[in-house]
Amino acid sequence: MSRSRRRRFKASNMSFEEMVEMVDILKRADYDGTYGLYLNPNVRKAKIMTKIVKSLRRNFGVRQSKEQLRKRWSDLKLREQDQYRRIKKVLLKSDVQVVVPKSSDFTSDSAQRMIQEIMFCSRDLDIIKEKTKEIEQRLKNMIDVLGRILILKRFLEFFFFFFTIILSKALLQFKSQIWKMHTLCQHVLSMNTFCGCNPFLPTLV
Repeated sequence: MSRSRRRRFKASNMSFEEMVEMVDILKRADYDGTYGLYLNPNVRKAKIMTKIVKSLRRNFGVRQSKEQLRKRWSDLKLREQDQYRRIKKVLLKSDVQVVVPKSSDFTSDSAQRMIQEIMFCSRDLDIIKEKTKEIEQRLKNMIDVLGRILILKRFLEFFFFFFTIILSKALLQFKSQIWKMHTLCQHVLSMNTFCGCNPFLPTLV
């Protein structure tokens, strides 16, 4: 028998109570991401599987690997849907009390489970806070860059406006000088025509 077949057989060799325990933890932790997207989904899923392995070992004395549990979860959803419906009905009716040990009182084991759940939630919150800080810092950097670009744009607009005014004044002055020179040339030519001499040419003896 191949290694994959041995794993497949071991993954399916679970009691009904063990499967209820596994499905309960997976549903409570939203293993498949039904209710939204999560940061680092692979790391998150590995932590959830580790939690299931510890819970099965503590409450039922069985040892299951993460690969076996993943295969069992996949088989329940795809190949053993009737069994999966039975498990969900049990969880709804008994409010998951069927997977708790025989003593329903609040014991040290249940307290330890609650502490572990709080620790997992605290880690997820820390990760979300870190990612939020990174996003805020990126947004601040983008706003700073956009502000600098806007200031530079306004400066260039003012510079080109001021340059246009100066250039228009210079062109007006240049045009005035040319008009004066043109008037002077016309005046000289009119004097030449009137007197019959050109002051700009040498006098012939």
